[in-house]
Amino acid sequence: MISILTPTRNSPREFRSLITSLIRRCSNKSIVEVLIKIDDDTDDRKYVESTMRRSGFKYTILSTKRGKGYLDINKYLDELAKISKGSILWLIMDDIVVVRGDWVKCLMSTRDRISDNIYIAYSKCASTRLQLSQNKFRGSGNGVPIVSREMYTKLGCFGIDGVPFDSYIRGISNSLPSRTFFLDIWTVQQFASRSMDIKRKSVKKKLSKRDYRNIVQKIGVKSL
Repeated sequence: MISILTPTRNSPREFRSLITSLIRRCSNKSIVEVLIKIDDDTDDRKYVESTMRRSGFKYTILSTKRGKGYLDINKYLDELAKISKGSILWLIMDDIVVVRGDWVKCLMSTRDRISDNIYIAYSKCASTRLQLSQNKFRGSGNGVPIVSREMYTKLGCFGIDGVPFDSYIRGISNSLPSRTFFLDIWTVQQFASRSMDIKRKSVKKKLSKRDYRNIVQKIGVKSL
């Protein structure tokens, strides 16, 4: 099963666009679950419920206390991962849309590509609609990592305090290049990133390459 983990807050337009794009590019809803984190100080459940009821996906809505927004996304994702059932975890933010590729087929193809199934994968990304129209996709990107259950079990979390989750996972994947690959899925950040609202000084930690190598060594995962 594929578990899609996505936090959302006060973003009905973004969330609906994400789910609509997933529906359009989905070849098999029966092996997909969508888990959504909302904050308990909002009425976001209304638009999330109405969108998901029409989607045809199995879904779970988790409402918990609001944290520090972008800098706590790793904690929101961890909360969702704990109740997820999939062997593949797709961490996709609500300002992303899928524009090309059979994502179910692509994600399922990652299983057994590596014998122990310890890996991180990424879609091909465009940061803006302009880049999309110019066909300027990056063969990398932080926003939509795909993490195997086995990798998540080894890591134990999607990040640490003060480090954005996407940077953390990218740092791990850069330390394990033989366990990182890119899929024939194209995504674009359709809306302005809320991460831009975070002042640089509020990101208290920036891990070095050595820090990530130490994390990888500690969890006992080696490059192939």
